[in-house]
Amino acid sequence: MIALDLVGLSNKTINEVMIILRGIFKDAKAHNVRNDSPVEAIDKLPLGDREDPDPFTQTEIETILWTPTKRQQEIHMMGFAFWSGLRISELIALAWEDIDLKRGTVKVCRAKVGGRFKQTKTKRSTREVELITPALEWLQAQRPYTEELAPRRLKVTSRDNKKTFDEEVRVVFLNSNTMKPHRSDGTVRNCFWSSHLKKAKVRYRGPNNARHTFISQLLTAGIPKEWIIRQVGHTSTRMIDEHYGRWISEDATGMAQFVSERLGVGKGLVPKRSQAGQGRDLILCKSTLYMAESEGFEPSIGYKPIHP
Repeated sequence: MIALDLVGLSNKTINEVMIILRGIFKDAKAHNVRNDSPVEAIDKLPLGDREDPDPFTQTEIETILWTPTKRQQEIHMMGFAFWSGLRISELIALAWEDIDLKRGTVKVCRAKVGGRFKQTKTKRSTREVELITPALEWLQAQRPYTEELAPRRLKVTSRDNKKTFDEEVRVVFLNSNTMKPHRSDGTVRNCFWSSHLKKAKVRYRGPNNARHTFISQLLTAGIPKEWIIRQVGHTSTRMIDEHYGRWISEDATGMAQFVSERLGVGKGLVPKRSQAGQGRDLILCKSTLYMAESEGFEPSIGYKPIHP
């Protein structure tokens, strides 16, 4: 019976169960309840290599967001996801009370998992996110749909899973068909995302790949890793180094121009043009990648403004 129950568990979960069992038998041995431990000879199961993130390119993002659909709130939510880095479980629990449009910030303080609203998984996950321009545009597009609706009473489970408390808030992104909050990230995936990608003819990746896309494109644009981890709620840059170190090749063109603009090299540091070189001056173009305004970068011109 135990063996059958373990079939559906991941190696990571089984290893965690074994840690508890080893502790139980260790205490039993220390108190002379048993002379041996039947789990001592059982090795930890291998976890395997985590799959690399598989982000969407900007061309794919544009195709996804502009493929016609009646599920407009889900489009707004995924547009916001691509440029905010929030998890889907955090997005479906986001409330207008968490948003300060004047300051351009969002406080991420709850998630919805398995149909239950919960505080974020760790203290680090509770964070204030600075919104870049396209993220703000998608929020602005969503305002007419839910901002003026009556608040809902949510029962939120505390981080220790022992207590609950009530909140009255206006959920930002609702199910377009029911006008009720999404039950989980699984319902977003199964009831909207899969069919929409098929309709858009974009290769399937899960909706949380929007988060991977946000991180990867910021790295492509040269944004400091320290700023990125504050945005997405990671504890250190180690996760970034291990899993997000690759470029999105289709979007990486023009990086030399971006580096040149960032360095701000003065005229005295480059050769003066000769008379023969006149008339062949380069025309500098702004990068089409999104910059974080809070870090002093110029807003990008590479996205379509949203007009609800």
